[in-house]
Amino acid sequence: MPGVFDVIATSEWVKYGIEGVIFLVGGAIVGILLWLIKKSISAFQTKTTQDQEAFRKALLQWQQAQDQALAERQKAQDERAKQQDEKYSKALETLLRGQSHVHSLEEENVSSKFASFVHLSLEKLIKDIGCSRAYFVIYHNGIWSNNGISLPKMSMINEAVGAYGIESIMPQLQSIPRGFLPSIDKTFMQEGRVFYRDIEKFRDADPMSYSWLISHGCKAFAMYPVRDVKKEYFIGFVGVEFYGPVPEGMTDRHIKIAASKTAEAIAAAACFTDEDEKLAAGAKTARRGPHD
Repeated sequence: MPGVFDVIATSEWVKYGIEGVIFLVGGAIVGILLWLIKKSISAFQTKTTQDQEAFRKALLQWQQAQDQALAERQKAQDERAKQQDEKYSKALETLLRGQSHVHSLEEENVSSKFASFVHLSLEKLIKDIGCSRAYFVIYHNGIWSNNGISLPKMSMINEAVGAYGIESIMPQLQSIPRGFLPSIDKTFMQEGRVFYRDIEKFRDADPMSYSWLISHGCKAFAMYPVRDVKKEYFIGFVGVEFYGPVPEGMTDRHIKIAASKTAEAIAAAACFTDEDEKLAAGAKTARRGPHD
């Protein structure tokens, strides 16, 4: 005869009751897990929304700062433009009132003769040594700093070329700092000239000047200073450039002599005033005599 516990264990309601408890416990665990997952997702979404809002506010602040900086820059530019306009207006008013210096006919005559002399000298230099280009660069103060120190600049004012089709480089050297060709003045002081029959040997000596020269096809070049005749300081220089091999039979000595003579002639012409011309003309008339 089966025992009491055996009967209980085989009862249907006990079997289904245990399975039900297991099912309920499992369901509760799954529910808890789902609730935890949902809570995590909700927290993540809340954090993401907060981050997006913070980013939006930061972006808005950055845009406002940029707009303000742009407005300030525009205001400063407008102010500078206004000051520049006032400066030009005052200069024009001064000129119209006759308070600005106007070159006299004699001064214009001297300047014109000097420019013509320099150009003819450069053309003769090209014929003498067979170079591709010859030019004269003059030094000028440009502007002055706040502490009274001059800021020297240079400009190419005359240029001659040896063949049709060679483009002008004069616009490249207009009111630029003398430091654009950094080693030129120093070499003038030390050696009295700059001369390279092979420009590649100049690369390490002055990379900046080298880059400018080769940019327009220079293969060999020479530069000679033009000095003030009376005070002996540099007032500019004469440059010659070859865009191909130096002509056969053209020695370094020939190039140096021709270029240096041109520089000396330009230096003398720069100091030759209209009064000098009148004196020279008077001396010629006196030598010829009144009846010649």
